[in-house]
This record gives sequence, structure tokens and C-alpha cells, in this order.
Amino acid sequence: DENIIRLRANLMALDYYAEDEDRFRELVMMYDDDYTRMDVEIRSDILAAKVYLEPEFASECVKKYQEINDPDVKFDYLAAACLVRDEKELEKLLGLLGENEIVKPQDQLYLFIWLYRNPKSRIQVFDWLVNNWDLVKKIGGDKSLVSYPTVLAHLARTEEEYTKYRELFEPMLDNPSLKRAVEIGLNEIKARVALVAKYRDEVMEAL
Repeated sequence: DENIIRLRANLMALDYYAEDEDRFRELVMMYDDDYTRMDVEIRSDILAAKVYLEPEFASECVKKYQEINDPDVKFDYLAAACLVRDEKELEKLLGLLGENEIVKPQDQLYLFIWLYRNPKSRIQVFDWLVNNWDLVKKIGGDKSLVSYPTVLAHLARTEEEYTKYRELFEPMLDNPSLKRAVEIGLNEIKARVALVAKYRDEVMEAL
């Protein structure tokens, strides 16, 4: 039922976080070049496992993203590519930020989010945003700009990220379309950083 499906997705996400290679090998055995033959409920997990065990498959995922028309399947391949840990493959993906000929403008935000969630590319992605804000405005227009401070606020969790967020977005508080999102984002990150600091020692001791 729906609860089991959701539970399975959460457990597989934890498996990936824990780098459970036995689980990855099981999933990779279910991979098929024809995506229609993979179970739609775990297709993203199969692709993620294959990227983990075979980093060069990330480039193949980008090709599949370009070739396939189904938006859900396209997203599965692009999201899986962004999970790669290999530095060379990550460099290729970072090069796609702002590259409209390969990643469609409407998908650029998702590429940014998925790469920011990857701990191996997190710093470079934020730096890219700082250095390319004008390009981001050009690609997405004012309407989509609010998504960036909102998403970053949901994901940021360190004092360093809070400082970077402030440096980038506080000068934009005079922009009516961004003001509310930035103010909420600043408060959200500040509260999360304080929460982590308050309970860090207790959690580490328990672990």
C-alpha cells in the first residue's frame, strides 16, 4: 500500500546515506538500459546505486536526460547523476550550471538543488551561485529567483553557510520579490544553526 511504498523510499534513502554497498549491488542487478523495464517505484534508487558503484555512469545519465521525453524519467536520471562522488564527473556536472544547451532553463534550479545536496559539491555550487547571480536572473527570470533563497534556507545547516547566505542575500532585501523569502530564510537558518549547536554534544555522545 501507499505507506509501504513511502517507507521503502525512506529506507533506501537511508541505505544510500549509509553507503550500504551490499544494497547497491542488489539494486544494480535490477538495472536495465530500457528504463521502461525498471520498477518505477525504485527506478531512482537503482540509478543512484549504479552511479555510486560506477561513477562514470553519471555521464550516461546526462545523455539519457537529453534523449528521454518523459519528464519524470528525465529527472530520475539527472538527479542520479548529481549523486556522484567522483571529482571529474562532478566537474562535468558543475559545468552544466547555466548551460542551457544541455540542461533546459526550467530544469536548472533542480540541477542546482541536487548538486547542492551532494556534500562533495556543496561548496562549489554555492560559490557558483554567488559568482553567477546575474546569469541565474537571466535564465530563470524574476519569477524563479525566489526559489533560490528558499531552497538554500531549507538545506543550510552550518554557521559558515549562514554567513554566506547573509552575504549573498541581505543586499537584496530592497528587492520586493525577494525580501520576504530572504527574511524567512535568514531566520530559518539561524534557528537551525542554534538548534544544532545546542544539542550537538548530546547527539555526538549518544552516537
